[in-house]
Amino acid sequence: MSSELEVPEKRCWFRLFKKDWKPTPLKQPKIRKDFAKQSVVHRLSAVFRYSVLSVEYWISPGGRLREWFRFNAVTALFIGLPAMLIIPIITFLLTQFAAWTIAIAKTLLLVPAAVLAFIGIISGLWITRSVFRK
Repeated sequence: MSSELEVPEKRCWFRLFKKDWKPTPLKQPKIRKDFAKQSVVHRLSAVFRYSVLSVEYWISPGGRLREWFRFNAVTALFIGLPAMLIIPIITFLLTQFAAWTIAIAKTLLLVPAAVLAFIGIISGLWITRSVFRK
């Protein structure tokens, strides 16, 4: 027996998180030189893109916000896709199990009544036979 106790590594998910966490610094957004020559639709999309990138750069110039979104999107895909594929199958199986359980329960409730009816018919025939035989 050793005097040192081995402590299990806690938070292994944090180690995975740190391994994949690689934010890259963002470049400051700039307007293209041919902005004035573009059509209205292209200018609108450029303005929207510039606004979003400016806000992102203002909040997190080191790229941590973008990396956080990327990491959460990947996590959601790894958890969400299997859930979307497996949960309907499990729901279907549980529904079928419930339907079969109800059917079996109804059948099991009818068996004693059928047995009693069979005994009654046989008894009635036996009594009828014995009454008319004499």
